[in-house]
Amino acid sequence: MRIKSVKPILGVIVALLFLYFILPGAVFADSVTDNIGVYIGYFGWNEEEYVEKASYHWSDLDDRFGGALDTKTRVYTYYSGKRTYLAAARGFAIRDLMEHAGVDMNSISRLDFFTKDQTVGAYRSFTKYSLFDMPRYYYPNLAANEASGELYAWNGNNIMDGAICVEPVLALEDYTEWDAVGSEFEKFYDSTMFSPSSRFHLFFGQAEPKEANTSSAAKYVYKILVTFSGAPVLTTEQPDLELKVGTDFQVSVQAEAEDALLNEYVARHLKWSSSDESVAEVDSNGKLKVKKDGVAVITASFGKSTISVPVKVGDGAVQKVSTGAKSAKASVSPGTLEQETKKGKAANSSEKTVYELSSSLMSQKEYAQWVQRVLKNTKTENQHKSSQSQESNTGMGKDAQQLLVALPDQPKVAAVACSILAVFFLTGFGFGILRFRYGLNNEF
Repeated sequence: MRIKSVKPILGVIVALLFLYFILPGAVFADSVTDNIGVYIGYFGWNEEEYVEKASYHWSDLDDRFGGALDTKTRVYTYYSGKRTYLAAARGFAIRDLMEHAGVDMNSISRLDFFTKDQTVGAYRSFTKYSLFDMPRYYYPNLAANEASGELYAWNGNNIMDGAICVEPVLALEDYTEWDAVGSEFEKFYDSTMFSPSSRFHLFFGQAEPKEANTSSAAKYVYKILVTFSGAPVLTTEQPDLELKVGTDFQVSVQAEAEDALLNEYVARHLKWSSSDESVAEVDSNGKLKVKKDGVAVITASFGKSTISVPVKVGDGAVQKVSTGAKSAKASVSPGTLEQETKKGKAANSSEKTVYELSSSLMSQKEYAQWVQRVLKNTKTENQHKSSQSQESNTGMGKDAQQLLVALPDQPKVAAVACSILAVFFLTGFGFGILRFRYGLNNEF
């Protein structure tokens, strides 16, 4: 008795499983998409490299549920090559979705639509021109002969009669029918026939009546890859480097792409290389390790985008980059020198002129040695002079000491500076003797 009572129950279970897994309606019940994502990238990138720009639940976009995009009901015609296919769809324009996601429409080159019923690659791809810029139409007068499949005008005049330009959309709900004519289809369909079972359903119309695109009206779209034209541009504020052996240095490269998200992504995924790792080695993050004297070219690349930074390494090399870093040979500015001279209160206009000339013609080391010799000789010869002469010489001594401030290294013209300063000091010395004699004559 128990066995007989169990058999009907098992039969019902088997029947339900059959309906669930075999019947067409059950097959696609799991294919309904609730979320859709927009991803951005460049030509040559793998699908995995595209960066997610935005992702939405359908209710985020449906204005009937407080969503961000305006939805409208439109009718679309298609032709399979033998039969007509009509669709009434309520959805939002793909153009509006791109703008809402923050995608630059002017930079788009191609769009790829991925669907749940296409497991490998994109179901449908369009260039920006073919989807957005080329006019597409709904033909309410389009009909096809059931036997031959030949197109004809339903009203007997012209297939183009009543053609309406339509926007490509992703439908949130729709109703479709084969072997129908648009003008007749519009008379009997209504919104009660709409179903969300194919959401998000791509509809885009026809470029001309004979265009056979029935199979391209993709349903269950869950991802759109947006490909930008061109390639990211790599830039750096370090066009060339001079570094010392043993230095660790971070090379900085920026990416300029069509979207800020891509700037960050490209910068994080740069591939680094050195033309001579024995001179300068670079790691995966662009950090240099300088090993020995020589020249190496550091290259950063992403796809077809590359940039190179030459590195010169030597015992006397210093970092020279455009980031504002000061050279190790930088001298005190002319303004600082002038202030130091004024502090001595013993420099007239002639002294200042000679002072500035010397700072540009002699190296610090050479000039310091020369001034020290002059000061030593002057001190010995003037020990017997009057206090007035001593004050004058002391004033010059202070100026000379101020001239020992760090000066540019230009030894080739040191002789010229020496000659000019020798004349200056001899003139001052002679003036001091005259003043001394003049003082003695007046005293007696």
